[in-house]
Amino acid sequence: MIMNRTIILFAIVALILSSCGGNKDGDVEGILFQVSPEGDAGLISRQEGAAVKFSFSASSEFIIKSVEITRAGQNEITDSTVFYEEPGTNNYSGNYNFFADLAPVGSSFYIYKFIITDVQGNKTSIRRLVAVSPIITELKLLDNITLSSSISSSGEGAYNLLNQTTVSSDTVSFTSSFVDVTDTTSNPSDTLSMSWIGVNGTEFVRINSFAFENATYEAIEDAIVTNNTVKVITALKNNDIILMKYKKNTAVDEYVVVKIISITDAAGKDSDAYTFSLKYRE
Repeated sequence: MIMNRTIILFAIVALILSSCGGNKDGDVEGILFQVSPEGDAGLISRQEGAAVKFSFSASSEFIIKSVEITRAGQNEITDSTVFYEEPGTNNYSGNYNFFADLAPVGSSFYIYKFIITDVQGNKTSIRRLVAVSPIITELKLLDNITLSSSISSSGEGAYNLLNQTTVSSDTVSFTSSFVDVTDTTSNPSDTLSMSWIGVNGTEFVRINSFAFENATYEAIEDAIVTNNTVKVITALKNNDIILMKYKKNTAVDEYVVVKIISITDAAGKDSDAYTFSLKYRE
């Protein structure tokens, strides 16, 4: 999903540069103007949070009246001035730093225009288009995790997402800070509930169309924030894909994704268990 948006973004960028007639409006006689970095035909690519350190220099036959930098984002109708100076000299050099940020859709572009005007009214400009792509965080895979029934006397019926470990339901209560997920089976039933409950703020959303094999942290977060979550997930079955949000600490949300491999609901209670794979950010 993120990869597709990035491809679309760069296609849009190429179209904009083409429609703008390239990255330079053309030299004006008597004014020499340079902007770096040049990028690839005026296109500069950055990941979210990275800096673009612009430097520019001009030399003019006449006194340079003004140096202006304008910026237009993908959701902005008009340019806004982000830098303006009146040198009053024939030669000028300067710097401007931009820290790449993302639009809500997960990718962004910004058109920067560097404009030099001399006292005779001569003007030249250079464009740079900054395309910002999201950071892709790879996940660690844990396979064949077994979560026992919460009333099993022989297994571990709770899971701690912070440490990525199962926890014995005999040694902790379901309100313990060690428990983030647990089965909801209760005595005297020996039938597995097929439900998990979130403890300590854990929330679930089932999205069986989610691409578990190619999951990234950003894709999990994006899916969770755009869907309704629940504190209890019911009717669990093989191949369900469950995305979870939990509290890494009291202030920070963290995200994981689980794929259920198998569910065992045998006679009695001690063999009842869920087996699943889990992906998380280290």
